[in-house]
Amino acid sequence: GKRTFSKLLPCNWTSGRSWLVAFIFSVTLGGLGLDRFYLGYWEEGLGKLFSFGGLGVWTLIDVVLIGTGFIGPSDGSLYV
Repeated sequence: GKRTFSKLLPCNWTSGRSWLVAFIFSVTLGGLGLDRFYLGYWEEGLGKLFSFGGLGVWTLIDVVLIGTGFIGPSDGSLYV
């Protein structure tokens, strides 16, 4: 008989979000929440926008989190 083997692998998919674009937004316009809006976290983007980036603290934290790849697109996809 014919043998078949199957292995379950996680699907690697992307929504077209670029890590470099997210990082540049975080460094330059993170205080306006543009990085969070770009990644699909619109609620947090509004929070950053109206708190001036958490008075700069939230902005610095997001630069580190996005820079290290800890935060990705909100839909769980990978960066391109």
